[in-house]
Amino acid sequence: MTSTDQPPTGNPTIRTIAMPADTNPAGDIFGGWLMSQMDLAAGSVATFTSGVRSATREVGFSEKVTEANFVFVALDPDGKPIPVKHLPNAP
Repeated sequence: MTSTDQPPTGNPTIRTIAMPADTNPAGDIFGGWLMSQMDLAAGSVATFTSGVRSATREVGFSEKVTEANFVFVALDPDGKPIPVKHLPNAP
C-alpha cells in the first residue's frame, strides 16, 4: 500500500477463496476470475438495491487491479430494462 491507500472498511459483500484451479502455474490469480468475483459482489448489491433482477451493463476499469466500476440495469420479468427509484444515499 502507498501512503494514500487505505485498508477496506465495512463488511465484504461476498467472501471466497481462490483455489489452485483459479491460478496460473506461478500461483497468481487469473484476472478473469477476480473480475467474476467482483461482478458477483456488485450484482448482489444491485439486486438488493433495486429489489429486482439485475444485469451488468458496463464495467469501467481503474488503474488498480482491485478496482472497477460496474453499471447495472434493473430488469422486469421479461428481461427488459426498467427504472429504479432514486435512493437518497446513492451516488
